[in-house]
Amino acid sequence: MPPHSRSAMLATYQSVATHSGVAAADSHRLIVMLMDGALERIAQARGCAERGAVAEKVRLIHRAVAIIDELRNSLDQTQGGVAANLDS
Repeated sequence: MPPHSRSAMLATYQSVATHSGVAAADSHRLIVMLMDGALERIAQARGCAERGAVAEKVRLIHRAVAIIDELRNSLDQTQGGVAANLDS
């Protein structure tokens, strides 16, 4: 099997696994999944920076920031302490 076919199959599997996980997850699990996604993209961006892949680094950082923004927007500020702490 050619390497590009394996990578395409892996990407498809990961996409299906992620979508299945999201569909079955409760709100707490979704938050954990989003945090994991942001941290993974930050780690990947760090690797890109080390390799000098600037465009990919910027794309990954942008995606991590978008995930974090969504998490911040989902906070219920009327709940006080915990939400304010997470926001900061």
